[in-house]
Amino acid sequence: MLWPAAGAAPRSVNDGSLVLRLRYGRVGLLLAGDLEATGEQALVTSGQALASNLLKVPHQGSRTSCSELLLDAVRPTHAVISVGPNSYGHPAPETVARLRARGIDLHRTDLGGMVTYATDGARLRQSAYGRR
Repeated sequence: MLWPAAGAAPRSVNDGSLVLRLRYGRVGLLLAGDLEATGEQALVTSGQALASNLLKVPHQGSRTSCSELLLDAVRPTHAVISVGPNSYGHPAPETVARLRARGIDLHRTDLGGMVTYATDGARLRQSAYGRR
């Protein structure tokens, strides 16, 4: 568990959400909860190792999430935006553009449906199941 840090007083409920980094062999996954910009900055500046192959994009890919700072720290090759129909406009076009500009393999559950990832510790394999 990387976040929230012990004794942290997040500014918002979203910035107090759980962030996990899982590692198996050479493959890392960062599950970034519902962090917004302030929470992302605090996480990155905490000095913890964040580099991971897969990033679960925080806060449904909102405009205030998935900053360049976070992407520089994580350096993912794959990203998932877990989002469904909503009135907020998630994911934000600028967030999607940031991910695509880096050549990150992006999966959006609103477009591609459910996705799973499996690893043997050396490779990461994706299986998408389509929308229902």
